[in-house]
Amino acid sequence: MKLSYLLERLYQRDEAEQWLFRVSEMVALTGEEGAQLYLTLHRARQAHIVVELARGWLYFPRARSLPPTPLDQFALEVRRPCITYASLEAELSRNGWIPQVPTVETYMTTGREARFDTPLGSLELVHTKRTGVLNTADIQWNPARGIWVATSERALRDLHRVGRNLNLVEHP
Repeated sequence: MKLSYLLERLYQRDEAEQWLFRVSEMVALTGEEGAQLYLTLHRARQAHIVVELARGWLYFPRARSLPPTPLDQFALEVRRPCITYASLEAELSRNGWIPQVPTVETYMTTGREARFDTPLGSLELVHTKRTGVLNTADIQWNPARGIWVATSERALRDLHRVGRNLNLVEHP
């Protein structure tokens, strides 16, 4: 496939607010499979048309629909349909309960645990068995970020529940 045609298709998907793609979605987008698909994607990565976010995931860096917090959206998408919300050290730092800025965005999920080191930053998904957590007042939807976010108190309870170090926590 010509890269100009791929670029045209990606801009069409961008108009539909899609900037993140599984490699399997690229089959439908390009009409190619197997070795031909991987050759096209290799050429597209070299030309900086797409960037590999993680194994099996690509994003379109020129997309106008690229959100201000793409790691939040990636965390939601990579564990869809599981419940995922921002919590732990990253949220405590944002709210001034930890004086240091974390190098990893942290999320709680009902899906399996994972860590992704991406070109956009690192994220860690920590498993929780709790279901129905979004029905509580201590997890709120953040429209600016497009993700559910734990309150500081909830993030502290999550931190304690998963056995993380609490030494850096300072109540404001």
